[in-house]
Amino acid sequence: IDYLGLDVSLLAIKHNQKYASDNIKFMHIGDYDLKDKEYDLVICKEVMQHNSEKVNLATLEQLKSCCRWLLVTNDIDNMNN
Repeated sequence: IDYLGLDVSLLAIKHNQKYASDNIKFMHIGDYDLKDKEYDLVICKEVMQHNSEKVNLATLEQLKSCCRWLLVTNDIDNMNN
């Protein structure tokens, strides 16, 4: 199993590097292009509340073309902050 963790927070990426290995990698999302890639599972955890509805819909549209399964979790109390 290969795992790729993408984040907007450089601090979170730095913190998670201790878990990195040959098959576990962490990158800044701005340095990664989802285009023309395929994934079995994409997990969006605690992401959507940080973006506008327009950005979220565009992101979901992009993700549905590259992944077989999409799991989205969110803290509903923090929506649209």
